[in-house]
Amino acid sequence: MERIAMHILRLSYRVPPMPGGMERHVECLTREQLGRGHRVTLAFRYGTAVPDGAAHLSLSRTAPSRLLAVRSENAAFVAYA
Repeated sequence: MERIAMHILRLSYRVPPMPGGMERHVECLTREQLGRGHRVTLAFRYGTAVPDGAAHLSLSRTAPSRLLAVRSENAAFVAYA
């Protein structure tokens, strides 16, 4: 059976070196998927760690995300992602 490679876009609010289990999970899952031959692109708000082989999608703040940021950082992230 032929394995089909995917292009995965992973959105995560935080990535390493920010501390936490979610951040570690994102890093481990990304490495595992890269090791299986998939292409992985990460988009995140806080942190800097992009595993070797993964791409980083830079996000730009937009007018709606700036308005949402006043009430909720998470909603603002969703808007500009």
